[in-house]
Amino acid sequence: MGIKNTEIVTIKIMRDPRGSLGAVQSMKDIPFEINRIFYIFDVPEQSVRGGHAHKQNRQLHICLRGSVTYVLDDGQTKEECVLDNPEFGLYMGPMVWHSLKNFSPQAVILVLNSEPYDENEYCRNHADFISMSEERVAM
Repeated sequence: MGIKNTEIVTIKIMRDPRGSLGAVQSMKDIPFEINRIFYIFDVPEQSVRGGHAHKQNRQLHICLRGSVTYVLDDGQTKEECVLDNPEFGLYMGPMVWHSLKNFSPQAVILVLNSEPYDENEYCRNHADFISMSEERVAM
């Protein structure tokens, strides 16, 4: 991926005749301790989720069912990424503007977070995000 602070992570899958099991361990499979978990589902057609960046929070997004398109922006580059397989997750470090769109019917997205919820941790204005991104590059 060409977006800073992002990468596709392969999820460890164990398979046997009873089915498949995917597992992620803090500080082993992902570079953070998990402090919050949430999931997104029942998203109406044409809806867009996200539309923000996190100042410090790191996340791993896994599409457990269906598919979703991520629009990613690091302040210099924009890129789209489709998650449609629970064997892969999208790692996002701090200061990655992200929006989720094109949810398939029945899509379920699991999100693992490094930080507990804190509204002050969000950057919800894209112009502010660009300004903060430029300040980080100048440092």
